[in-house]
Amino acid sequence: MKITAVATTPLLLPFKVPYHWAKGVDRGTTVVLIEVHTDEGLTGVGESLPWQSVETVTSVYEAVADLVVGRDPHDVADIMRSLYATAATGNPSPRFFRQTFAGLEMAQWDVIGKAADLPVHKLFGGAVHQQVQYFAFLQGDTDEELAPTRVSSWPRVTRCFISRSAAAMTSICETPLPCARPSAIAACA
Repeated sequence: MKITAVATTPLLLPFKVPYHWAKGVDRGTTVVLIEVHTDEGLTGVGESLPWQSVETVTSVYEAVADLVVGRDPHDVADIMRSLYATAATGNPSPRFFRQTFAGLEMAQWDVIGKAADLPVHKLFGGAVHQQVQYFAFLQGDTDEELAPTRVSSWPRVTRCFISRSAAAMTSICETPLPCARPSAIAACA
């Protein structure tokens, strides 16, 4: 099997509700979908995060396409090594290339899984967990916006990470917390 093309598709994914965090409010996110096409008609899919810009990520893939096309997608480590040696050596931002090329590596593993008719986790030795932990922020800017998000309505909460006033913390966790200072980390049962 050989890689015949690597395609990039920028996607703007709007959020259902605005996402509030320390750097402001986001109304959506952008990712670059990476597709690896093969001569056997299989297509693997991955995604890259364009933390610099979509144009930068897509231009990097255009620049390195010749290093990937014609190669066996099973040669994941060798392909990644050649990409890093060519593109990332001496670059002041190796994190950018790790995030950018992660999409290609995901897409290669997706192709390998499809070719073997196996989920990718089976290629890595099998599932380790039946459930995946999830991290979320309480959303809102004021005590009034935060208060309706009650911990008791969450399926299973082991901690509350709250960076608002003591009144909001008490309201959200339903019991007075041992620490009443802003940015407290409080355990809620």
